[in-house]
Amino acid sequence: MARENQNPYIELLKPGILMHSMMTMTLGYVLASYGAPFNWLRFIFAFIGISMASGGAAALNHFLERKVDLLMDRTATRPLPAKKISPVQALVYALVLLAGGIALLVFKVNVLTAALCAVTAVLYDFVYTPLKRITWLNTFVGGIPGAVPVLCGWTSATGHVHQTAWVFFLIFYFWQMPHFFAIAWMHKDSYKNAGFKMLTLYDPNGRVTALNAIAYIVVMAAITVIPFLTGLMGLLYLTGIMFLNVGFLIFAVYFLKDCSYYRARNLMLFSLLYPPGLTLLVFCDLFW
Repeated sequence: MARENQNPYIELLKPGILMHSMMTMTLGYVLASYGAPFNWLRFIFAFIGISMASGGAAALNHFLERKVDLLMDRTATRPLPAKKISPVQALVYALVLLAGGIALLVFKVNVLTAALCAVTAVLYDFVYTPLKRITWLNTFVGGIPGAVPVLCGWTSATGHVHQTAWVFFLIFYFWQMPHFFAIAWMHKDSYKNAGFKMLTLYDPNGRVTALNAIAYIVVMAAITVIPFLTGLMGLLYLTGIMFLNVGFLIFAVYFLKDCSYYRARNLMLFSLLYPPGLTLLVFCDLFW
């Protein structure tokens, strides 16, 4: 559906990011529940609460960046710069979702999950968002909120964070680096015009950006082997994840050889396939 035809209140939720968050949250919950009775009621409450909190944080980001969004072609058609709704409407919507989601988690799931969601919202909206206009290191801060949902899924099921949850947190954290770097190169001029300090601002030929993408894919690939080495995952997972890692690396190497919009876009598109691919491999390995 074209953005101009979307319901503005749905668009404020950043549906693509929200779907990724809820997929990784589900992955965390399933992993934490494996071998024990699956508590469907708690899962539903957790899913709804985390969805509301994540969507509220995204809507609040729209509100905070409404003036900057107007400066970039890729964001100028968002609900606030396009005047589809008023800033007050967006702010109230964001706060109701965020507060409602956290409250639901407190009363129906557990305090730890609610606290993780609250801290993530603060980090995303009040640390990462302003950092984008201060330093290109904002990318490393922004990766934290994107990786937290898998922890939230785990804590929803158990009430604590296990070392396995941290392994998957790191996988999704490092996955975001090549994903972000590819997007930053694709839209480097727009980011520059908006005053965002991305790595691409200091990398005119794109080689440093591409090398960073390769480095973090290698680090991520090494971490993805840990579930197999610890006995959590089997050969099916290991074989599949190696194919995904090699594919990811190949697209990054192509980007290094030709730092064009086209190669960056290909890397970004493949990066979008990686999380669902990993999730599917985990589920197949666990239940097949």
